[in-house]
Amino acid sequence: RARAEFSRILRPSGAIVLIWNERQLDTTPFLIDYEQFLLKYAIDYEKARHENVDQRALREFFGNDYHAATFPNLQEFDFAGLRGRLLSASYMPSETDAIFGQMTEDLRVLFAKHNENDRIKVFYDTNVYCARA
Repeated sequence: RARAEFSRILRPSGAIVLIWNERQLDTTPFLIDYEQFLLKYAIDYEKARHENVDQRALREFFGNDYHAATFPNLQEFDFAGLRGRLLSASYMPSETDAIFGQMTEDLRVLFAKHNENDRIKVFYDTNVYCARA
């Protein structure tokens, strides 16, 4: 449906660009522990992962060849920022969920274990895919 909508609103010779951040899973001790944390608490996390989008799916979406590029991206968070980032993910439990309190406490423990100067570094790869319509 997204492809049909892009085709409908795109100007002739326009381009479709897809961009997303893919969090690195195992490049730091924090990221290894954070991935385990997500696997423990997230709902439908496996379905939402960007790694599920492969070359075949991209070629099918674009309908032809596409260009791809990847850029390093570092985000630094204090605890409130990390918590906000976590809660912005659609696959995380809401504040009304019974496990929310324990999840928040476990996030606090994870932050305390790995923070440096009250900050956590989260490394991403920013993936960009582009094709002419």
